[in-house]
Amino acid sequence: SQRRNYNPAHPSTGGMVFPDAIHRISKEQCQFKFSSLIPPVLRVKPGERIHVETNDCFHGVITPQNPDVKLDYSRFNPVTGPIFIEGALPGDILSISIHDIRPNDCGVAMCSPHSGQLCHIVEQNFTRFFDVNETTVTMREESCSPGTRISPISFPACPMLGVVGLSPEGHDEIPTMPAGKHGGNLDNKLNGIGCTIHIPVHHPGGLLSIGDMHASQGDGEINGTGVEVGGDVLLSCEIIKPNDLVTHTDAITASSTNRLRCEYPVTETKTHWITHGVAVENIPQATKVACKEAAALLMGQWGFSADEAYIFLGVKGDLGLCQSCHPDKGTQIAKMSVPKIEACPAPFRLKKT
Repeated sequence: SQRRNYNPAHPSTGGMVFPDAIHRISKEQCQFKFSSLIPPVLRVKPGERIHVETNDCFHGVITPQNPDVKLDYSRFNPVTGPIFIEGALPGDILSISIHDIRPNDCGVAMCSPHSGQLCHIVEQNFTRFFDVNETTVTMREESCSPGTRISPISFPACPMLGVVGLSPEGHDEIPTMPAGKHGGNLDNKLNGIGCTIHIPVHHPGGLLSIGDMHASQGDGEINGTGVEVGGDVLLSCEIIKPNDLVTHTDAITASSTNRLRCEYPVTETKTHWITHGVAVENIPQATKVACKEAAALLMGQWGFSADEAYIFLGVKGDLGLCQSCHPDKGTQIAKMSVPKIEACPAPFRLKKT
């Protein structure tokens, strides 16, 4: 079972316990931006398992008892961290494996007249609460319109992390709302239990932070939220050094070697690997970036020519959306999923030692 390492905690621990976790970080140790200037709250070695508590994206202020509270958007999307991974250096790839995600038992979703694909039909913020357990998410009866439904709305729980990121290049400070080459608010629903997220390192230690847990989220997150919920995460990190990678250079010219390496995070699941594209202007721009990132992997890791990569992505790749809810920079996010076949079993192959 994916959940076998989870046990209820003693009340004094304030949350869930993963018996094989070596470290634990409280949700109180949170930030609202990614920056190399923020001191790490924890230092770990590669492979050590870490129990990370997370807040929901509203920082816990929206509750069934107080559903209409005015939001402070300067304290939106808190992330727990940063975590310093010993040995991670600029130019490396940090591989973050998500071993388990345990949402709390109450989640919330909202739509707003200010963002989203159908914001023009919304007159004011509209909120619904959900009961969450290990397998199922159910809209609460008191939040359903009377006499409009025969039975409660329930669907399978599929917990994931909306925000996974490292400190960005240089000394930039990037809020936790947008996504970028550092990761951030990717809102990829495949960033769940059992996945590994590979992110380029720009600063010593990587400085990893996570948050924005969802008990469920649809592709595109068209209304601006999933089932937003706090909870507990079990993760570990490994480091891939540039010299450890198999790289094919015969398929492209020397002047194009920068195309061999993805600039954005890559998610790996048991069956697929997924590249990301983030746009300043629009969704078509984001989809093009996601496709170019996937082609770079095929060319760099498996020796595809540019034409072969283009064809392969057309016949076996699946183009989709992670987020399409905001008009702001860094919130138009696309993904390209490529299945693991014999020729492409994983996104990064290490040289044999």
